[in-house]
Formats: sequence, structure tokens, C-alpha cells
Amino acid sequence: MDSNKTTPLSASALQLSTSKDILGSLAAGFYALFTLLPDSSSLVVSWPWVFVWQVALLLPWLWLLRNGWIQKQFIGLGYRLDYGVILAVLGLMGSTLLASFLQQARWYSWAALCALAALYALNAWCTNPGKRLQLLKAQGGLSIAFIVVSLSLWGSQTFLPELNRLHNLQAAGLDLPYDFSVLELRNWAPIGHQNYVVGYLVLCLPLLLGLSISSKTRGRWIWGAGSVLGLVDLYTTSSRGGWLGMALVSLLGGLLLLKHSRLSLRLRWMIGVGLLTGLGGILFANNRLRSLFFTTTPLDGAGGETAFRAITNATGWAMGLAHPFFGAGPGSVPLLYQKYRPAWAGREAELLYQLHGTPAQIWAELGGVGIALSLGMLVWLGYWGIRLWKSQSVALECDRILSWSLLSGLAGYGVVSFTDYQLDIVCISGTLIVYGVSLLSLLRQYVPSNLDAHVVKTSRIVWLCWGIVGLLIAVGLWLAPIHRAWQLSSLGFNALSQKQIEPFKNYLAQAHQLALWEPYYSYQLGWNLSTATSEDQQVNQSRLSQSLEFFRHNVKASPNQESSTSSLGWIQLFSRQPSLATASFLQSTHLVPAKRGGFHSLGISLLGQGKVDLGIQAIALEIVRDPLWLTSPLWRSAQYAAVYPQVQAAVVQTYQKLLQNRSPKDPLTTYLRQVLGGVFWWQGKFTEAEAEWRSHKTGLGQVVLAIAKNNTASTEVPILRAWLEPKNRTQWIEKALLEANQALPNPQAVQAIQTSMDQSKSLDLWIRQNAPTRQYPRERAGFGVLSRHIDGPAPTDFFPVVENVAMTQFFAELLPSPSYSPDLDNALQPLREQLWGVIAPAQRKP
Repeated sequence: MDSNKTTPLSASALQLSTSKDILGSLAAGFYALFTLLPDSSSLVVSWPWVFVWQVALLLPWLWLLRNGWIQKQFIGLGYRLDYGVILAVLGLMGSTLLASFLQQARWYSWAALCALAALYALNAWCTNPGKRLQLLKAQGGLSIAFIVVSLSLWGSQTFLPELNRLHNLQAAGLDLPYDFSVLELRNWAPIGHQNYVVGYLVLCLPLLLGLSISSKTRGRWIWGAGSVLGLVDLYTTSSRGGWLGMALVSLLGGLLLLKHSRLSLRLRWMIGVGLLTGLGGILFANNRLRSLFFTTTPLDGAGGETAFRAITNATGWAMGLAHPFFGAGPGSVPLLYQKYRPAWAGREAELLYQLHGTPAQIWAELGGVGIALSLGMLVWLGYWGIRLWKSQSVALECDRILSWSLLSGLAGYGVVSFTDYQLDIVCISGTLIVYGVSLLSLLRQYVPSNLDAHVVKTSRIVWLCWGIVGLLIAVGLWLAPIHRAWQLSSLGFNALSQKQIEPFKNYLAQAHQLALWEPYYSYQLGWNLSTATSEDQQVNQSRLSQSLEFFRHNVKASPNQESSTSSLGWIQLFSRQPSLATASFLQSTHLVPAKRGGFHSLGISLLGQGKVDLGIQAIALEIVRDPLWLTSPLWRSAQYAAVYPQVQAAVVQTYQKLLQNRSPKDPLTTYLRQVLGGVFWWQGKFTEAEAEWRSHKTGLGQVVLAIAKNNTASTEVPILRAWLEPKNRTQWIEKALLEANQALPNPQAVQAIQTSMDQSKSLDLWIRQNAPTRQYPRERAGFGVLSRHIDGPAPTDFFPVVENVAMTQFFAELLPSPSYSPDLDNALQPLREQLWGVIAPAQRKP
């Protein structure tokens, strides 16, 4: 045979020697490890797990090299998929080269290339029906292990502790159900997030069901039991997308049962009714899933996950429009998200790692090329899936059922993919690869064509192998300093945990120098050095100077994240550079206008420059978006007391300006008047407050006003009963704290509230002046996961939060501050832009 020609695929030609296939076994072992490893989605961005993960990604390439050098052949996918892969690689290269953040794009592109290598390596191994069935049974067994681990971890670490907490609350007088609407109570195990668990289950449950139906041995009951446990596991995730995905799987399952002749009609009915009963039970037994049909919430002001996905999809659309051909680049979403996030989003979805929708994510990061390739893949699956199904007669029961399992699993996962992006999760991308290889194997058996796979035997294979070796060497040289930096940072954080600041600084500084493009190391250096205090003031000043320099590097590496710019602004304030701080806060408020503390920080920097009017305007905008900030005890401090009356006047003027020419029937009008009444009440203007609240029926406000006027008041609000019934004050305070915090009341907190009440002559005086205060910094939620590094501590904001406990815990509805209100933020945006426009020219250097 001519060495430069290709030969059609045949079982004998493709039979590879696997008796010593250590690489394939290792790859399978790592795949199983990252499927079952608790919190694996986060551990892959910590040391040393990130190195283990990278070794696992390398194995498919070595597996391909082994086949190329030993077998002197390369096995294509066939059915024109190889052309699609070539186009995908070219598109990925173009997107990476044009990426806004080149190094991050290379990191994610390398992972994608490793997934393609795994597809080809596994396809070369799966050369006959026996291996295909072996592969699918192995995947099914791993899925059952996943389900068992998932239920065990969630049950022991989430479900049982929550039941115990609820039991204690019930004993204390507060009866609450297990609430699946709380994200932390849903099944996260073992991957780390309930959405990932859902995606994996929707993929694997059809396979378990197919293996159960097609099996002729006792294994049928094992697969069947796995399917039942899987449905229970799906229930514990409380996923709407998962339920819809499984509903589609059930519909396709009904079509299978109609054609399945080996099962009796009675058994087919039993399976069908069982599927419908299982899904219906999941729907109606879960309080969160019931809301799909039994509650209606408008998008505007609704908040929650509906608003969350509206925001993320709008952001993804804007990112894609700004980079329509090749996208912003792989891995760019967390770094660019706030730049394209709409102002009307308010405080909902302030920051995130991915856009919670595969189409949105692909459009944002890969642009039109990514969308075209995705649509092409869907068309390919539809065309060849239908041809495969038609080519298999009913008599081919086992393969026909398994074909249904693969196709319905992919269809169900397609529904889930619209609500989340999961292609970077090892066990999910691995399952998709297994399914793809199995479908190709079935196609080669039942739909042979001239588009079938080919075995390429040519001397050029050797050069291809050397090309892969060169690629691996180049990638290794690129990855080496990245992993070295990761290792050094881990050592640094270990030193920090032992309060060894200098070793921490040295280790992190080395990591920073090795990966200057990484914003994580510079942020951790800046934050930890600024918060580490010493008795030596010179040491503190030196650390503050170093912190300032590292935060400057951080903003340079990540200029589009509010945490970077606002932190730099605060360090500049600490360093007595208010003008520079104003420039930083201008940038941070542009990125997230409704961020709590953002405009207040801007106002402080302006006051520090003597620009009192502008500073008051900025702080007034802060309070209008977060009215409870008006009640902070911070305003009684010497620093702010002088400007507080002007701030209050500016707040009232802003509300009145927003109410001008606004229809009384507008929902925003109702909200603005409600809050304006609260502002009047806080100022002691009871007549004005009563006028606002009377027309808008604020029940709590009416009772508070009645008590303030010494009128007879009837109420069931525990904290007000505590005021009205001094003899039973302790019991009512305990109940008020129990309901407010849904936790057993702290005796010290009860005593503090009771003492302050006993010392107050009026309810009004207690709320405004004598109520206990609380001071704390707000944590940067999810900072490690979003930074793709979880080795270090979670930083906190520099913004000083000082709260009036009475207002934040018991009377917050008098000054409501919605997390999500597009109408409010759209109304405020022109005022923000007007202020930015006045400030910006003064910040420009001559």
C-alpha cells in the first residue's frame, strides 16, 4: 500500500494493543478522581490540585503520541467532524490572539485543546462494539458512584445540620420548613455547585435508565436503583433547568417505550408512569420548583435568579457586540464583566465567573465564530442522530436503547446549557466526550458511509508527532512559571496564616513577578499589607506604601473590576492622596454604580479636597440608592456631623427631583414616596412622614408614628411589643431577634438591646440614638472562585460599615433598599452621569 494514502476504517486495522495502556488507565483514573473529588470545581484552582489537573490534561496528548509512534497511524473522527475540529481550532486561535487578556485566553484555550486531544485519543481506543459497551458501563458505574457521593456529602454536611438547626429554632418558637430557595441548602456535592450537579445528572440519568432497560442480567436492578437515586439527587438540587431537561428526556423516553417490543405493554406503562410520577414528585414536593407554576413575579423589581440571568445575558450580548467576530477571548468574562454590565442591574449579579448560559458565554468570549461552530454542531447532531435512529431496527434492542440514552441525554443537557455554562467542568466535559465517542462508534457500525473515519498511515505521522512534542514543550515552558508562582503563593499564604508577614510578602512578591498578568497576587499583597498592623509606625507606613504600589499593579492587570479600583482609591485616601482617590472612585462607580459604599467613598475623596458641594451630592446619591445608610451611627462622628444636615437636605431634594413629572400610578412613585416618608420620619418631621405613609399604607410606619405621638397602638411586631410591654421585654426581644436572624438569639445581643431600651425615654430616641451599633467590613463574596485562585484569604472591603442595629434588623422596611430595581437605577443614572461630568474635568491633568 502507498504510504501516502489513507485506508478506510476496519476493526482489524484499528485494533490497538491495550494490554499495557497505562496512559489510558491513568487518564480514566484522573477523570474519575475529578468527578468524585469534593468541591472539585474549586480545588482545580488551588495548589497542588491545579498541578494535578494540568497533568491530567496532558495525558490525552501523550496517549495520542503513543498511538502515533507505536502504531504509526492517526485515526480521524469521520463524518466531516475533523473539518469542524480544524475550524474550531482556528477560531480558538483567532480568539486567543485577539483576546483582551492574552494570558488568560491561552490558559483556557489550552484546556479546550486538551479536551479535543481526549476526544481523538478515546475515539482511537473505542474501535468496536465491545469497547463501546465497556466504556458506557464504566461511565454508568462512575455516575452511580457520583450519585452516592453526592447524596452522602449533601446529607451529612448540609441537610442534616440544617434539620438540626430548624429543630432548635422550632423548640425556641420559630417553625420554619427546609427551604430549597436558599442556594446554600441545595445539593452542591461533589462538584461544588448545584448547577454543575444538575448538568451531570441530566446527562447521566438517561444512560443509567438505558443500561437498566437493555441489561439482561442482574445488573438491571443496579442500574435501575442508580436511576431512582439519581432522581432523588436531582430533587435535592432544586433545579428548574434540570427539571425541564429531564422533562424533555421523559418525552423522548415515551417515544422509546412505544417502539420497544421486548417489554410487555404493562411494563412499558409502568416505566412511563414511573417517570412521570418521579418528575411530578420532584416538581410538587420542592418549594422552589413549585414556583415555576404557582407564583408570578414581574421582571422589574423581582430580583432573584430571573433578574440574574436577564443581567448576565444582557452583559454577554453587549460583550459579543463589542467583539462580534472572535469575541473578547476565552476566560475574559470575569475580567470584563463589569465593564459591560448594564447600569439598571443595580446590586444584582455585581460580579461573576461565568454568564450562566452557554450561548451567552460563547457569544461573549468567541463571538460569531463560536456561535457558528455551535450551531454547526447542533445541526450535525440532529442530522446524524436521526439517521442513526432510523438505521437501527427495533430488533437491535440494546444498541437502539443506548442510542436513545446518548441522544436524549445530550438533548436534556442542551436545555440545561441555556441556563448555565459548564464546559470547563472536568466531569461534564468528560461525559460529553464519552457520549461523542460512543455516538461515533454507533455511526460507524450502523451508518457506514464514505464520510466514515479513516486511518491515516503515512510518514508524515512522525512529523505530526514531533509537532505535538514541540507544542507540549512550548506549553510546558509557558506553564512552568505559572505553576511556580502558584506554589510560591501557597507557601506565602501558609506563612500568613502563622502571622509571618515578611515571608508572606516575599513569597507573594516572587509569585507576582513570575506572573505579572495575574491580578490575584498583587491584590492579595496590597490588601494584606494594608491590613497588617504593627506597633512600629514606620513599618506600617512602609507597608502602606508597598500596598499602594501593588494595588496600582492590580488595576493595571485588571482595570475593569470594581474591587481593584475602589481598593486602590481607599489606599490613596489612607495615603492622603484624595485627588487620586477621586479618580479611582470615579472608575469604580462607573463599573458598578449601585455598589454599596461606592458613591460614599467618592464623596469622602471630594470632601478631602474641600469640594463640599460635590461631596454632598455624591453621598446623597449613595443614600438615595441605599436609604438605610442615612441611619448609620457614622454620621454622629466628628468627621461627618458637620455635613450631615446638608446631606439630609440633599437627599430630600434628590427624592423630590425624582418625583417631578412622575405619574402617581408609576410603581417607582410608590417606592420613592415610601422612602421619602421614612427620611422625614428619621428627621423627626412626623407630619410630612404621616402624609407620605398614609397615602401609601405603610403599616409599620403608622404604628411607629402612633407610638411616637403617645397614641394608643396595637401591633404584633415583637420589637414594638418589647417597647410597649417593659415587664416582658426580654422575651419579646428574644422573639424579635429570632425572627430577624432565623437563629437562636445571642444573650449578649438581647442584653444590649434591653439595656438601651431601659435607658431611653421614647421609642424614637431609642431607635435613633441609643440602639446598639455594629461595625464590620463587607466581605468580597466569592473572591477566590472569581479570581480562579482559592489559596489565600477572602479580602474585605475597606469601606467602613457602621450600622444601627435597630434599623437594619427590625425597621428596615421603613427605608427599603431593593437589590434589583431597574426603574430606580435608570432614574438615578442621569444624576450619576451629571455628577461624573462635573467631577471628571477637574481630575484631568494639565
